[in-house]
Amino acid sequence: MQIQKNPAWVSRLASFRFQIGIGTFAVLFVIFIMAGVSFFSLKKMQKLNRDTLQISESLDHLYLIDRKISDDSNLTKLRSNANEFLNDDLIKTSIHSEILKDIRSLLDHAPIDVTVLRTKFKELITFQQKLILKKHTEIDSLFQFSVMVFLGLSLLISFPIIAFSRKLSRSIIIPVQQMLLSAERLSLGDLAPRVEENSYNELGDLARVFNQMSAKMSERQLATLSRNRELDELYYFHTMLQTSESEIEVHRALLQKVKSYHLSQALIYDWDSHHSFLRVVATLYPLPEKKSDGTVHSYQIPMCRVVRAGREIVLHDLSEDLICNECHFGQQRGSAFCVPIISSGKPIGALHLISPELDYWNIERQKFVKALVDQAASAVNNLRNMELLRGRALMDEQTQVHNRRYLDDYLRKQLAVAERQQRPLCVMMLDIDHFKRFNDTYGHESGDIVLRQFAQAIKSALREGELIARYGGEEFTVIMHGTAREALTLAERLRRAIAALSFKQFTNNGEEVRITMSIGIAEFPTSGTSLEQVLKAADLALYQAKDSGRNCVRVATRTMLAVRAAR
Repeated sequence: MQIQKNPAWVSRLASFRFQIGIGTFAVLFVIFIMAGVSFFSLKKMQKLNRDTLQISESLDHLYLIDRKISDDSNLTKLRSNANEFLNDDLIKTSIHSEILKDIRSLLDHAPIDVTVLRTKFKELITFQQKLILKKHTEIDSLFQFSVMVFLGLSLLISFPIIAFSRKLSRSIIIPVQQMLLSAERLSLGDLAPRVEENSYNELGDLARVFNQMSAKMSERQLATLSRNRELDELYYFHTMLQTSESEIEVHRALLQKVKSYHLSQALIYDWDSHHSFLRVVATLYPLPEKKSDGTVHSYQIPMCRVVRAGREIVLHDLSEDLICNECHFGQQRGSAFCVPIISSGKPIGALHLISPELDYWNIERQKFVKALVDQAASAVNNLRNMELLRGRALMDEQTQVHNRRYLDDYLRKQLAVAERQQRPLCVMMLDIDHFKRFNDTYGHESGDIVLRQFAQAIKSALREGELIARYGGEEFTVIMHGTAREALTLAERLRRAIAALSFKQFTNNGEEVRITMSIGIAEFPTSGTSLEQVLKAADLALYQAKDSGRNCVRVATRTMLAVRAAR
């Protein structure tokens, strides 16, 4: 899936990582400033406290010297105590040097003015008290400054943090809520929802990916629905084919199904293996009778590339086609799709579809048409197999003529036609003379050869509309339209044809082996009015021929039937 990329600098500035990083840096910067201010304030306050402590200690010493000066009247001792005070390290570092100079100058001059000295000490005590008060004031001011800086910086950082948090929460919560709502609709089967792609951050990328996923799922659902419709159509088409009783119905059903496409023509070809050409057996629209040059169209074309290769071919533009131009029947515009109809692994025809649009046959249409053709080919194969089985069921495998089942059905239909048209119909019963003796002499394999050649000789001698069928054993039946006199003429011709057969292969010395037959003839309606009566009369005439010495023809007469009935 291809994710839509934004410009690098836009994505970097709009990303949550960048925004959170900037906010974190700002907070850390403010915290660093606050820490610096705190450190400076603490150092300053520590120094002020240390100075205040020294000043307080020096003030205590001043109070002590002041009491000594006040109580001591001995000037020598007074000078000694005063110098001891002035030489103290704490006094040197904590008392104002100008006042100390004045006191030193008073002590260096004699005599000492005690009153002035006491006054100087009083001034020094006052000065130190003021200095302590000043230090306390500085400590309070520094504390207030630190508190104000902390409050200011806290307020300064609080408002941006609150604003940034609200903006960030809106940027996250609203898109997440939209995606949750869209995901819920998506889970319920609604593939239409989309999420707004207003931002260029990670949620914007997520929204774009979500929309692309939704679009992909929508495409897949539409493809699934389309495939389901195709399966429904294929099932309906399969049902239609199952009820088809002929290849013509299969061809019509196939043309009806492809009619939904934008077609200018659709043709179904059938492969004639005996003459090696394709024959048009069904069309969607009537074909032109003449070509553009005035010559008559031939609806038979040589085996084309599609049938020869057994693979479909797509022609995107008929005007540039040099391969299948014989199949277009004058159409020079559009595109074509030709699919072989394959049955049992062999091409038996082709479906040729022509559309007036160029490049009309995309992959989806090709697949669906091929599926239709495959089902139609299967239906045609089933019909041909059924016809083959039906033919085998009605044919005698040994002699390759129709059997007794076909004979009864055919004769019943012909009797109904003869009765409706009021014209005679004759049935001949044929029996090979002494066939059992022939089998005993030359073997059953030779007997089978005789039966096959006998049936083929009779079949070759019959005319169109006349039928031979094996009645059973060595007995055969011939049906013809006409009178008994016409049947007698045909029977004599058949008898002579059989008598002319020679089987030299059954002997080692080349001696000719010949067979004869006896024939009984019955005429409808003279000899009977039903199937059973006519067959019984023909069989009675056959027995009459055998009783007459065989190798002859007898016709069932009323007298013969009356004698038989009397018995």
